[in-house]
Amino acid sequence: GGIVALVPLRSLSNGKTRLAGAISPEARRLLSRHMVTGVIRAALGSEAVAGVLVVSPDTDALCLAARVDPRVVPVLQPAGRPG
Repeated sequence: GGIVALVPLRSLSNGKTRLAGAISPEARRLLSRHMVTGVIRAALGSEAVAGVLVVSPDTDALCLAARVDPRVVPVLQPAGRPG
């Protein structure tokens, strides 16, 4: 039982596109990794949240999320069903 947080994640490599003019693709990828890890840890740090579902079409993102904590459940989003 308990609350499950849902974290949608488009992609580690194609995220943060509004920053494309300011930082490199690698820096955007690292920023995305840092942000999703921080969001997961913050959610799990709450006494109200029992687990986290991370939904993404990006298998690398799902692998990263699953390594953060055993209470993270990665959910592969079908490529034909964005949003």
